[in-house]
Amino acid sequence: MEKYIHSRKKRVEAKRRDAIESAIATIEAVAERRIDAYEGWQKVCGIFQNNAGLGLPELKPFVQIEGIHPNSTLSVTEELRDTIWRNAVQFLAAR
Repeated sequence: MEKYIHSRKKRVEAKRRDAIESAIATIEAVAERRIDAYEGWQKVCGIFQNNAGLGLPELKPFVQIEGIHPNSTLSVTEELRDTIWRNAVQFLAAR
């Protein structure tokens, strides 16, 4: 069982760190092609949106794909999957 962190600042920092670690683990899985690129991107978008109050600007380069909104209707093509995969590789290379 996790110990409750009384300090609000430390709780927010811990939640932010957990969200980023989870997102990066998913991005690594996409880059290594262990999971479907589109599903991984959707998962990271969900982490980004669910934790919007924490401010996660370091995830923006992966989440934002020009001309595509995560909640829009779109065709999931091999081209889109390849674009997401390339974004994952570039994101990790820039870290």
